[in-house]
Amino acid sequence: MFFLLLGAAARKFNWGFRDYYPPAPIVQDSFLYTLRLLQRYGSDWKDSAFYEDAFLRAFPRAIDEFESSPYWSAKETAARCFGLRALERFAAFCGLAELQIKSGRPFVLAEGFRVRKRPLLDAVVRFRV
Repeated sequence: MFFLLLGAAARKFNWGFRDYYPPAPIVQDSFLYTLRLLQRYGSDWKDSAFYEDAFLRAFPRAIDEFESSPYWSAKETAARCFGLRALERFAAFCGLAELQIKSGRPFVLAEGFRVRKRPLLDAVVRFRV
């Protein structure tokens, strides 16, 4: 049953329904890349910026799906969107990663968070390289 729910969360549910970012399907379509990053580097706590930067290096065209605002550049918006959708609302929600807020502020206002994988990730996801 877990695999059915994970597949639905990854492929069928539109991640953009729960936030105000533009559709940006590349963030959701790269869910396997996100899981691979977590599996490879997630043994220790790492800042969300580590994963956000890795995502933008692998998919630089993702920045084109966002616009700059008076507050953030398109690159910063793309990174924040990835952190929210892929790390918090997918990986952590599905029990594959755990998050730790870096400040005492509410998550929405926090200036980043730390991430590490949970044992469930290695138990249910295997990549053959």
